[in-house]
Amino acid sequence: WGEVRLQQSSSSGGLDFGWVPFDPCPDAAELDVQNVVYSPDNFDRDLSAGSIAISGNLLFLDNQTAIEQHNIRAFLVPLVDAFNGVSGLNSPERLIEFNVTDSNGFFDIQGLPIEIIEPGFGAIMLEVEQKGYVSGRTLLTPNSSSTGAANSWWMNITDDATVNHTSPSAINAPIVGAGATTIIEGFIAYEQEPFSDASLVVNS
Repeated sequence: WGEVRLQQSSSSGGLDFGWVPFDPCPDAAELDVQNVVYSPDNFDRDLSAGSIAISGNLLFLDNQTAIEQHNIRAFLVPLVDAFNGVSGLNSPERLIEFNVTDSNGFFDIQGLPIEIIEPGFGAIMLEVEQKGYVSGRTLLTPNSSSTGAANSWWMNITDDATVNHTSPSAINAPIVGAGATTIIEGFIAYEQEPFSDASLVVNS
């Protein structure tokens, strides 16, 4: 808290209003992301779906005024990790693209991250820079009243599987006899790098 002394000029009578307390560091203004359109709902790691896109208007929640000339970055992150509070998800290799809001707070982001996350549920995370009355933060949902994964900008991340047969011979053409038990061994993997090890993917 701080205080400021208010007093009229001598020409206006010199009335002393005394010391008035004020909060020099109020809580950061809450944000609201409205009119969001994003795509796709399903994204294959082979990039056949094209770019990831998200657009909307960045506003102050209380008075719904636009936040203009503000940098916004979008990242593709694992949904479960994001809502479990895992830090460092907005890494450079997951950056989709960035944009600057216009006079209406409108932004339009389209692009692809360098590294596509593992198969499962993913989400678009918005990162708003610190500037003026806006504190730097990341957003997974439109505002503090709309919480939870169901309100996020989520998508299903898919990939094709590859099966490698290792035994018995002949590889990729095992001989199976009638009435005999044959154990076929091999391993399954995802087609795209990184995160090709299917055993490491959480069933999310």
